[in-house]
Amino acid sequence: MKKLVFLIFTVTATVTAVTAQGFPFPSDAYPSNVYTPESSIVNDTWVFPELLTNYEIITARNLANNTNIILVADATTTYNCHGYAWYMSEGGSQPVWMGWSTKTIKTYWEDGSYIVTNSTDTAATKIAYLTANGDEIHSAVIIKNDIGKNENSIKMKT
Repeated sequence: MKKLVFLIFTVTATVTAVTAQGFPFPSDAYPSNVYTPESSIVNDTWVFPELLTNYEIITARNLANNTNIILVADATTTYNCHGYAWYMSEGGSQPVWMGWSTKTIKTYWEDGSYIVTNSTDTAATKIAYLTANGDEIHSAVIIKNDIGKNENSIKMKT
């Protein structure tokens, strides 16, 4: 059965603070082979070292604790929200960073692994936040989607 993705188009990048790299490309990063469920290669996918200090990790955790966000894990540079939502949450074997310099997650619906749907579809399993020109700014996993009760919960990497 095909999985469903709900795309959110936004004019402004309201989640820039949690998705911007904020660090240079690591010299010891190396490419990773990640494939969609339909066996398409997901380009621009990397294995990164940890670059955050303990202070930065604790600061990020404290910021998240002052919100309604349920943290999956502490902040890290070893993977991003796209790597978590599209690969790691589906059983991927290692943390990966997707889309350092190119649009990569669209591969998941362009090859038919996921079907684009709308916000009222309770079978949707992922959310992709895109700008009007298609920039991929954030991804998340839907863990509860109860439109009738207006209760939606997502799991995401900050």
